[in-house]
Amino acid sequence: MQLTLVGNEAIVLNETDILSLPTYTGSGGFITSVGSIRGSDNYTGVLITDLLALVGGITSNDSIEVTASDGYTMVLLMNKLWVM
Repeated sequence: MQLTLVGNEAIVLNETDILSLPTYTGSGGFITSVGSIRGSDNYTGVLITDLLALVGGITSNDSIEVTASDGYTMVLLMNKLWVM
């Protein structure tokens, strides 16, 4: 497994790198396009903001593009993610 982060810089993290990062546990989910909340549960993982800091950081006015290994891509608007 590897994770490629591209921002002001680009880095590739392998599984060992990712497992060495601090983790956070909190409740979360996502709001669908019709306003329903899905996937509401407790999750543990690395904060997106911690990952983004590794490539220069991000502001609430920016967006990020996430691409899965199968090519599926989604654009996340940070001002929507920061509504915690």
